[in-house]
Amino acid sequence: MNQNTSQDLQTGTHYAVTIGSQTVGNEGWAYTGTLYRNGVRIATFEERGDGGDMPCSFVSREEEDAFRAHAIATAPADLQLASYYEHGFPIVRLVTRHLVEKDLTRDMARQVLVWFMDEKGLGCVKSPRKADTHAIALKVQAQNPGSVVLNLLPFDAAVALALTFDLA
Repeated sequence: MNQNTSQDLQTGTHYAVTIGSQTVGNEGWAYTGTLYRNGVRIATFEERGDGGDMPCSFVSREEEDAFRAHAIATAPADLQLASYYEHGFPIVRLVTRHLVEKDLTRDMARQVLVWFMDEKGLGCVKSPRKADTHAIALKVQAQNPGSVVLNLLPFDAAVALALTFDLA
């Protein structure tokens, strides 16, 4: 099961999501999914793609409160979840990471992804079928020393960098 994760390293709490197939809604993607804490299902959610809030059904009030506390504690400052909280905000962040991880896993197996530090932005070098993608990545890095080859980064670092590109 491919799960997207968010982990609070101080408490060891680990949140993950799985989602079903996506369809296009009136104002974005529509999908249903499941939220897990430490591998145990704690909620189901539904993004209707209508621009409204995301209905969530938690297995208990305690799990809902714990997720809210985790989301507020780990949210980027610009979200300001402490002043206004809705379950959809942190769940969408988990879903976005899930989709980026899924895409990077697929893409990095077939091609070399390069972030060029100039006007070119993100580019890729396709690998021939059954080629050694790592060897190609090393060659691309040598030819473009000012660029970042995502394939050569630890996977979590590549995901974090890809999230800054808004590739989902």
